[in-house]
Amino acid sequence: MGPRYRMGFIALVLLLAGYGFTQQPAAANDATAKWMVDMERRWAESGCTGEQITARILADDFIGTAPSGKRYTKPDTLKKSDPKESDCKLLEAKVYYYGDSIAVVQ
Repeated sequence: MGPRYRMGFIALVLLLAGYGFTQQPAAANDATAKWMVDMERRWAESGCTGEQITARILADDFIGTAPSGKRYTKPDTLKKSDPKESDCKLLEAKVYYYGDSIAVVQ
């Protein structure tokens, strides 16, 4: 097998591997997607309610990025004790699956 055919074969394998992880929107009645959207809504509302939902849903090694570009960790989010925001609501969220074991809420 020449170098040209090897490169073509590698490209085909990568294309097929990527196809297995294409984005698939969650079904309207998907229980996991409903749970993820509910947790996202509660997180959005926590700026007004003071609920410590982040203790439940964030991984211990979570690192987030604020709109200002500043990075923050899970302990940083747990330090907030006073609700300071005045408009806390989730306007829209969609869940997408990538393969069988990865789901992302946007």
